[in-house]
Amino acid sequence: LAMAILYTWVTPERDLANAQDWFGINPPAGGGSADTAAFAAGLHDATSPGARISLCPPG
Repeated sequence: LAMAILYTWVTPERDLANAQDWFGINPPAGGGSADTAAFAAGLHDATSPGARISLCPPG
């Protein structure tokens, strides 16, 4: 994976009576969510060095 684009972090609720009336990965009231945790973990993994993978057998 070379790139990920985050479309929307959060949008305001239009209907305050409907808790699901928003779009993004972070709830409008603030705080964390499973989506923000997954995005942060993905950023961490993408910037951390990983094990070398040999594409061709030695020799």
